[in-house]
Amino acid sequence: LRPNLAILGSLLRSCEVGKSWATALALLEESRREWRLKPDAAAFGSAVGAAASASHWPIAMSLLEAMTENSLEPDPATRRTLVRSCEEASLWQLSLHLLRRRR
Repeated sequence: LRPNLAILGSLLRSCEVGKSWATALALLEESRREWRLKPDAAAFGSAVGAAASASHWPIAMSLLEAMTENSLEPDPATRRTLVRSCEEASLWQLSLHLLRRRR
């Protein structure tokens, strides 16, 4: 079985459900370095979800920046996840920034 984006997506969704943000980050890196894949917005979205669900909003925000650097646009679900993560951390100004950035 050869690694591809579908397999990566499944692995990252499992990380999201399991709140395994460190594993999600490692998978993103491995997919680029060893599998020679370019993670898509859905893959990054699942990694964002893994970080946010584990209350690691700084990691989630760094993944948003990585998406931008890779010319990927977060989907509405990823944006909601980021906003909710910031709200839970009482970072209302950052939440507002994310909402404004969306426009």
